[in-house]
Amino acid sequence: MYISINLPNNIVLLYNNMNFFPLYTKFNIIILLSCMFLQAQEKGDALKTLEIIGHHDKLVDHLVQHPQFLDFLPSVFPFNSKTRISSDFQHRIHPLTKAAQFHAGIDFPLAKGTSVMATGHARVYKVEYYNPISGNCVILSHLGGWESIYCHLSEIHIQAGELVQQGQRIGKSGASGAVTGPHLHYAIKKKQSHWDPLRFCVLKREVKKIIKNQTRTRLFKVCNMYNNLLY
Repeated sequence: MYISINLPNNIVLLYNNMNFFPLYTKFNIIILLSCMFLQAQEKGDALKTLEIIGHHDKLVDHLVQHPQFLDFLPSVFPFNSKTRISSDFQHRIHPLTKAAQFHAGIDFPLAKGTSVMATGHARVYKVEYYNPISGNCVILSHLGGWESIYCHLSEIHIQAGELVQQGQRIGKSGASGAVTGPHLHYAIKKKQSHWDPLRFCVLKREVKKIIKNQTRTRLFKVCNMYNNLLY
């Protein structure tokens, strides 16, 4: 039987011609293929779990076990400038309509022209200009079904379908759409549900801190075991 799965060509060639090799070489090839299959299966299972996660704390726990996904999620702030939050992820009175409604994102006051960056590796899902509410807006599609949304931009530097990297400039902040002043409205969405964007802004920092503390704890335990053996 010949295999045609997505493996390096040299491995596939070795497997499909195993009869020409000594027994010990066949054994090594089988071990190598088994390891690759297990790694692929583990990665696939981790990705499936990522896609069905519905709670932020579970997401953090999963990323601690699989930090390789961090850069593919919206896990940092969308700018490098120091600022504050002018409107949080909560119910509020809309500053223009004066109606009580839920604010499904956070607003960062930013001077017009401040660089706005992609918060994770993604594909540009949508680019919209001159929307009467959100103004010039970008939506990025990330791993696991999450979307990051950037509204009220003055400039957009990317196009729909384009691939962007975490930290890449996608536009500049502004005051387009229905606003009281220049700011960035930033939101996180997954399957029509909005998530707290601020928790995603510190997601990478939070996960790395947990991993560092766990590593330090394990090292401390190893040192104690070693000392107990010596004394």
